Amino acid sequence: EAQQILAANPGVANTGNPEEDRLLADVAGRNPTEPVTLLIAAGANLSAPGLDDGTALHQAAWFGQPENARLLIDAGAPLEIFDGVHTSSPLGWAVHGSRYSGDAAQRETDYIAIVRLLLDAGAKLHYPGTPDNDDYYHRLLTDASPGVAKFLRINR
Repeated sequence: EAQQILAANPGVANTGNPEEDRLLADVAGRNPTEPVTLLIAAGANLSAPGLDDGTALHQAAWFGQPENARLLIDAGAPLEIFDGVHTSSPLGWAVHGSRYSGDAAQRETDYIAIVRLLLDAGAKLHYPGTPDNDDYYHRLLTDASPGVAKFLRINR
């Protein structure tokens, strides 16, 4: 039924209004893959901000949703948008989430999987425009759970 509604109303998932287009960001962190898949297929804006100015990929990263992160990356979600609240990329949200998101300790392998996906897709370990500066990398190490920090060190 949802697919019929979207087919009859093209553009409903991407209106051009950031406040209206945040649905993908809102569902990517706390839901299974089906609504994310549906919204991507409907043309939802992959860059639209949601909670704390984070895109859908930020949300999937923070909440430890590797399947949703993979869908978003495969759909072309931007890897290097730094949110305006925490000044952090999706990689930073995954790293921070690995330590501070609810039940993160029990889901550390999910966070490692997300960090791996992001790095494999080309996520950077530095702030935009500063490829020779390690400040962001050191911030990531400080924020990370022990397992994620170890993974970052090995895969630098």
